[in-house]
Amino acid sequence: DGYTPTNKAVDFTEKIGKDILAISDDAEFLAYLRQNCYDRKHQYSTAKKEIVNLVEKNKTMVPGKDNDMFDDLGTKKTSALLAAILGYRYQRLDAVQRKYMKECGLPSFPRDGDVDMIISEDNEASFDNLRKTLILMKFYNFYRDLQTNDKEKKLCIDDNKINEYLYDFYDETNDMLAKCGFVQMYFRNPFDWIILFCANSPNPIEYLQDFIQKRYLGDLE
Repeated sequence: DGYTPTNKAVDFTEKIGKDILAISDDAEFLAYLRQNCYDRKHQYSTAKKEIVNLVEKNKTMVPGKDNDMFDDLGTKKTSALLAAILGYRYQRLDAVQRKYMKECGLPSFPRDGDVDMIISEDNEASFDNLRKTLILMKFYNFYRDLQTNDKEKKLCIDDNKINEYLYDFYDETNDMLAKCGFVQMYFRNPFDWIILFCANSPNPIEYLQDFIQKRYLGDLE
């Protein structure tokens, strides 16, 4: 506490870990901290770069005209991308729906403003928003890419492939989280559980949208 951020260079999280593992005593460790103290903006720069990269890729994968149920979304705005992933636009929810989403006890999903703050170079996003957005963008990128490359355009994973793809997604996401300095996915985290639960289905993206509709936006009575 009280250390002034001194390190303005951006290093990979892996390098920081290796440097710390090479330190042999407390005094040397404290000296390292004083010389390499990061503010949040620099601490999560690797994660922000990864998210920006995924957001740009995902925008090009949003279904276009006459494709799926999002034929009028476009691909420029963050809200359109999140709508393609989550199945709703936050701005279009009424007050009762927003209140219920906040109070239902389920984990929150990233909103337009959260993602805009992450991709802005001047803002510092919270650890929670960074990690959730990273996982969500990876989820859409992984499974939308499978759908896009499906020559028959079934947009549905074969039952025999569900587990194979689930483990691939799980491993790739954990590698990405580790690279960015975040805790890997685990089933006791409610947000992680929802994503992995939906990934274990023939159509993960659609299943996530159905889950949100039923658990967050369904019949409030």
